[in-house]
Amino acid sequence: MKKHVLLCSHNGENFIKDQILSIINQEEKIDYIHIFDFASTDTTYDQIIEIKETHKNYAWNISKINHAPGPAASFFYAIKKVSPLISSTDFILLADQDDVWLKNKVSSVQQVFLKRIKSSPNNKLLIFHNVAITDEKLNIIQDTFYTGNPYSIPRDLSPDRLLLCNPIIGHTMALSGALLQLAAKKLQGENYLMHDWAISLLASRTGEIVYTGNIPLSLYRQHNANILGAARKRKFTEKFYRTYFFSKKIIAQNQEFGKLLPKIQGQIIHPKKIDVFLEKINKKYLYWLIYPTLITLAIFRGPTIQRKLLSLFILLQWIM
Repeated sequence: MKKHVLLCSHNGENFIKDQILSIINQEEKIDYIHIFDFASTDTTYDQIIEIKETHKNYAWNISKINHAPGPAASFFYAIKKVSPLISSTDFILLADQDDVWLKNKVSSVQQVFLKRIKSSPNNKLLIFHNVAITDEKLNIIQDTFYTGNPYSIPRDLSPDRLLLCNPIIGHTMALSGALLQLAAKKLQGENYLMHDWAISLLASRTGEIVYTGNIPLSLYRQHNANILGAARKRKFTEKFYRTYFFSKKIIAQNQEFGKLLPKIQGQIIHPKKIDVFLEKINKKYLYWLIYPTLITLAIFRGPTIQRKLLSLFILLQWIM
């Protein structure tokens, strides 16, 4: 078993050094560090190379890509590139460019991995952990991510609720090699909101998802450049338009997931009635049923008021 880190970067000069050094300073040493820099125009790539040169006792795999397709497509690209370099029983920790790992993160995740990998279906295992939310200078704002609003574990790991929201933060994910290889073969980035959500959906049907517990293992840094924020206050109009476009993407993502289901039929070990329905309604003459399906799901299975209100925005998409 080898331990890998997969990090994607883009113009992260203010934070990238903190992140990489927190990976290097782990109690349990990482075997391989894979970094894909997507068209950074600041000093991000230079900092990566500088750290590599001063820590030559690590196995580095660094790639510079000349375009920046966004976080989801970047990680899908990186996963495909790394997939041939790993074995099915390795584990791969995903990393963002702006967070900080606590020193016991890798050792804590590895303990869980070793306990669960042999019993996981076909070695397809996804492990994730809690985080402390901080400001830009790493001052703690909130000592847990899972407060119940909007996310709670294990409530929001329900396969039907995963169609509406993803409680698993990408940089907390550790994937078995077998799960990463399946993701590399089957997941396409065009219609998924984020790579971590797509991986969560895949793991919930083909393998096992394990939460390490409530103790935070990393610092989730919040700053103005965050694509998604955990503790950001927004104006009503901004919330409205974000939710409107989010609902549009939710519809497209569930249609994409419905198309994926027949392609992984032999891999599915947790068949769900809702999945059978999603698969059927992706036939051309039934495509419109995606709207009432998601509206009903949001109303009756939305874990919070915000998720239940998502039904109104999906209805708005339907009638427009």
